[in-house]
Amino acid sequence: DCLQLQPEDKVLDLATGTADVSILVGQQLRTLGAATDAVLGVDPSGEMLRRGVAKVESSGLDHVVRLVKGDAQDLTSVQGIDAAGTVADPSAGAATGSIDKISMSFGIRNVPDRPKALAEMRRVMRKKDSSRVCILELSLPSGETFLSKVARGFITHVVPMIGWVATMGSGGDEY
Repeated sequence: DCLQLQPEDKVLDLATGTADVSILVGQQLRTLGAATDAVLGVDPSGEMLRRGVAKVESSGLDHVVRLVKGDAQDLTSVQGIDAAGTVADPSAGAATGSIDKISMSFGIRNVPDRPKALAEMRRVMRKKDSSRVCILELSLPSGETFLSKVARGFITHVVPMIGWVATMGSGGDEY
């Protein structure tokens, strides 16, 4: 909902991981009649992207969603990746003013220089009224209530275990 997708949108999904958000956005854009390569998913982890490419292909969205290895702090140079995890097709990355919508789910916490990443988002974003940046993140609740303590325990202990299991212990991120 946050992205308010239109058929002509070019969407950048940062910290795409295994491409769950890229696939959802790609499905919505395909329904709207979107063009080829409407979604660009970027992540620094080749292993996560390898899994994402397989998911994109199995969902029949390989003409709509393209996944590349890259850094949210510098989108000028990215590398394509295939389902085998082989780096292929180095490309120029995201050009200035080439993106209509940007999503980033649970990834901003892993960016070492957040102001640089936000500046890079601004650089690639088209300057129009319908442009959107949607960042979804969790934070630790403050306070000493029982619920706050339970939530902090879940986020600091259970979420990392889920991340470890989901990536079979090989994920490049710390949760």
